[in-house]
Amino acid sequence: MGAITMPAHSEILRTSELTATVGDNVADGEHAAGYNGIWRLVHRSEPASLFVPRYAGFNLEHILRGKAPRGEEEFFEPRRAPMELRRLDEMTVELHQPPTPIARIESWTRFRFVEPDGIDFFFRALPAEGRFPSGFVDFFWASYIHAPEDKSIYFLGSNACDQPREDPVWVQYCTQAHGRDSTVCRQGRFTPLPGDKHASGGLMDSLSPAGWMEPFFYGRFGKMVLLVMFELDERLRFSHSPTGGGLSPGERTTNPAWDFQFIAPGPRVGEEIGFRAKILYRPQMTRAEVLKEYAHFRGAQ
Repeated sequence: MGAITMPAHSEILRTSELTATVGDNVADGEHAAGYNGIWRLVHRSEPASLFVPRYAGFNLEHILRGKAPRGEEEFFEPRRAPMELRRLDEMTVELHQPPTPIARIESWTRFRFVEPDGIDFFFRALPAEGRFPSGFVDFFWASYIHAPEDKSIYFLGSNACDQPREDPVWVQYCTQAHGRDSTVCRQGRFTPLPGDKHASGGLMDSLSPAGWMEPFFYGRFGKMVLLVMFELDERLRFSHSPTGGGLSPGERTTNPAWDFQFIAPGPRVGEEIGFRAKILYRPQMTRAEVLKEYAHFRGAQ
């Protein structure tokens, strides 16, 4: 009999500039159980990982349906439900999650690494049953950033002191406490999620008066910049916590969470839900360079 091959729970992917570990929900050494996505991301110019080693980035955290969750098993269902990691080719991996026990949604998250410092992100989901008491589903991703000096994310929109405006300004968005003004909607779409509040202090239930006007944000990690760009869609929301990734005692600071959500109203059994994003991680990008990269991403859609 041949040797039994055990399924891999993580894979290492490389470009000329990036080295990343992408994995599922299992514990592995320093990495804790319950955190999927990009476990580790380093750049040739920055050997420290962008993400908190115990946790992850682009971690599928919640599937929200407008119903108060029955404890953490439901609130963190994507963390707890089994996942399968598939290596599709040298530069691509996919996380497949069969229909989850409570929400009954199957999903596929694909990371494709692109030279020299890019990652294409694809998400699609398929409801297996119609368990949507408030008529929507909200997918929530968390990225736990490892002790950056600047905990903010930046985007083009209107800030908390402005009325809605035609021309966007750069907004520096750094919440003061977890669960306070935590979620940024598209300008003019300040709509609370229907149904029950999801959790005490839940980021998704506290809306900021700021609004985004272009679907991208960036944050700074030392001399590095993480830029996340999305297809234009009013169902997209950004979220932030100054403490979501816990404490880094050695640095005497907290680890912020740079998060986002994708809301699908009127989901139907057997109909796919999905979107595409682009991640760039590189040194010392100016705002002019950020806008150039975003224009290139939009033009490629």
